[in-house]
Amino acid sequence: MPSNTEHVPYVEWFTNTDEFRQQALFFEQWGKYTLLEKGTTAYIEFWKEETRKCMEGMTNSDGITITGVHYFYLNYVRIKSEDAVTGRKKFNFPRFLDIDYDYFHLVEVARCKHKGLIFTQPRRTGFSYKDAALCTHEYNFYRDSVCVIGAFLEKLSTTTMNMVLDNMNFLNANTEW
Repeated sequence: MPSNTEHVPYVEWFTNTDEFRQQALFFEQWGKYTLLEKGTTAYIEFWKEETRKCMEGMTNSDGITITGVHYFYLNYVRIKSEDAVTGRKKFNFPRFLDIDYDYFHLVEVARCKHKGLIFTQPRRTGFSYKDAALCTHEYNFYRDSVCVIGAFLEKLSTTTMNMVLDNMNFLNANTEW
């Protein structure tokens, strides 16, 4: 997002949101992010482009733009959610949700303005996964950064940190980052 971001862009209706999740959908089908041969120029260019999208975000064919962290979250973070077939919890890629769009844009606005954010939200709505994605993204793309995970109860901050570690292990096993 440009550094002059002033507010969360208003979108009345989201369309073609799977365009934001192409890498996650590819991974679900093939069990990897690319079929390109490792070490080739095309393979290196693929990961450069993915890094760019994770840093700058992307715009879909309808002109809707998501932030880089949101792109990263949709394609490179796995969250525990209910399996449609079995009804049991398993690791899946997140779906595109309008609340996530707002969340990641608000984070971007706060960063651009050098401000902090405080959210109030009900428990068990996935915000720990989003927070863990922010920390994972920060670690991978801004190497000298520091993230602090805090909570009134230690077990809650430990849970979020474990999500960060799960993200890192997934990235180490499946990406070039």
